[in-house]
Amino acid sequence: MIKYIIKKSWKSQKDVADLIGMNKKTLDNKFYRDNFEANDLLKISDILGLKIVFIDKETEKVIFDTSSVTPD
Repeated sequence: MIKYIIKKSWKSQKDVADLIGMNKKTLDNKFYRDNFEANDLLKISDILGLKIVFIDKETEKVIFDTSSVTPD
């Protein structure tokens, strides 16, 4: 899913790695191992101009969104 979102943003994985302060190999390893920390996802969503939202399936209410969270 993360690769798809990056691809749709017209940024390369190298660009994303640079923008979040990570080398390309480290980002490749995270993709290969499917091992992203929450802060990685916050940084990626931030540089792509997106937010992460959790919505309750039953009520459709937003439980949490990252608009008020700043990545480390």
